[in-house]
Amino acid sequence: DIPSSGPNLKGIYRADDVNGNGVVDAGEWSVFFAPSGLANTAFYWGLTQALDGSFYFADTGNERVWKVRDANGDGAIDAQTEALVYWQAATDTTSIWKCVAESNGGLLCAENEGADRLLRLVDLDASGAIDQPNEVQTVYDETVAPLAVGNPRSLAMAQRPTLSVALLQIGQPSFWNMKATQGDLVAAWCSTGTMAPLSIAPFGEIELSLLGPDVFGQFYGGVCGTLGFHAFSIGVPNDQALVGTAFYAQALVGTAFRLQTSTLAGQMVK
Repeated sequence: DIPSSGPNLKGIYRADDVNGNGVVDAGEWSVFFAPSGLANTAFYWGLTQALDGSFYFADTGNERVWKVRDANGDGAIDAQTEALVYWQAATDTTSIWKCVAESNGGLLCAENEGADRLLRLVDLDASGAIDQPNEVQTVYDETVAPLAVGNPRSLAMAQRPTLSVALLQIGQPSFWNMKATQGDLVAAWCSTGTMAPLSIAPFGEIELSLLGPDVFGQFYGGVCGTLGFHAFSIGVPNDQALVGTAFYAQALVGTAFRLQTSTLAGQMVK
């Protein structure tokens, strides 16, 4: 809430329908976090929550991104022990609006002041804050992009699932690594047949042939675990005819309401 007048503080409020009547009544809402002593008038925009329970939100008035987490579960944020300035702009030339937490620990930010940009904040050194120049990455910049997105003040993020594979040897299990979103279902098909990318919006692109003729094909199903990482293995037949054959895999990943095709992964069988 960022009221310009009235009794409410600028900050985050916690609402809880304790009596279950479908409405948040008086006494069922409280201040969750309201920082004080700021140099400039605060303007908070958007709120996103990471997998570890931390909330992130931007203050365009003070050119910063906050990170808060109710570590002790008391229903409020202690400004001294449970809140920190995750990122502070070096100069007064940045207006972060919406922040979106990625499943892999990054934070996407819609920024418009001067050049409209999409930034990615990622705590590479695990210090708890963005404190190194290389921890601020420019994902999009309208000055170099072929298409200008004017005044980006909101965004939604859907990370395409990434699939990779280690060594493939005949008669041995092949180890595949999936990076998606925690809880996603993974339905992977492994095959020797590929095709030119075929768009199947809004799911992505199919690049793996499901029709053959395939020298080898196999199906796998599983669920992404903590932080969206998932590893699985598929045995490669002990067949000398497979040596030198390109062996690929692609997956359909997500939930019933959000399905995406993964990247295509593969290499030659040894």
